Amino acid sequence: MTARQITLVACLTIVAAGCKRPEIVTALDRTFHLGVGRQAVIPDQRLEIGFERVTTDSRCPEGGTCVWAGEARVALWLRPEGRGETQAFEARLSASTKPDSAALVQVGEY
Repeated sequence: MTARQITLVACLTIVAAGCKRPEIVTALDRTFHLGVGRQAVIPDQRLEIGFERVTTDSRCPEGGTCVWAGEARVALWLRPEGRGETQAFEARLSASTKPDSAALVQVGEY
């Protein structure tokens, strides 16, 4: 690569890193997948939900032999779309729960 090509690649990398990832648009009654650091918008409720981080993960590794299946805890947040304060909350997910099953958590009126 020439110096000019390296500079162009570096600039494109910096620009791409600064771009906001697209949000997921969904509804309360729909299943959706949310990665760490991502957020979803629920337009009919004027609500945003975000996945901050995994706070603990004691699940048994795949193929491992464990006495306890374990669990994961994840930090999430909820806020009225584009306004208001963010309400942080945590959800506990049992390793024995099916992958697409919900962990139910009451946050305000939701």
